[in-house]
Amino acid sequence: MKTLKTIIPALTFIMLFSFAANAQTAVTATADILQDVAYDVDNNISFGELEASFGSATLDPTNTSGDSGVNGTAGTDYNAGRINITGSGSNDVTVTLDNASVDLTNGGTSDVLSLSVTLSQATDDVNTDRGGASFTSGNTVTLSSGAATLWIGGTLTSADNDGGGIATGTYENTTDLTFTLDYSL
Repeated sequence: MKTLKTIIPALTFIMLFSFAANAQTAVTATADILQDVAYDVDNNISFGELEASFGSATLDPTNTSGDSGVNGTAGTDYNAGRINITGSGSNDVTVTLDNASVDLTNGGTSDVLSLSVTLSQATDDVNTDRGGASFTSGNTVTLSSGAATLWIGGTLTSADNDGGGIATGTYENTTDLTFTLDYSL
């Protein structure tokens, strides 16, 4: 019996330290995958139909001071450009316009229409012709629920370079008005 009294405390001592040495806990590993920031050009800038004698026309992207020198109805006959930006949550996106001024040309003439660009932006997905606050290239847009809208307008000025009046036809620039979006998580 004396041996049993010695073995039981020894076994109890070993079992207590065995449980303490074998205690386990789980560690949780997580990762949040965010939607990539992307953009799409929803509307290109269109001044619509202008008379050959026009001097300048303005599309106000904020829609506060109004348009001038254009004909018809905004959103139907002419429109500001619109870029929709998408991403995750409330990420910040820096938007840079690579050229603040571009020339629109018409193939066989030396006449030029110069566009001095102005911008506006809204933090959210806004499906209107334009609006938002005035925006300066290189500034940051904070996405709201993963979206923001950028509008492009400006003043178009004619330059009769050959002295015969502004030649009729379509004037365009499809390469020089580019945007860069920079973001970090």
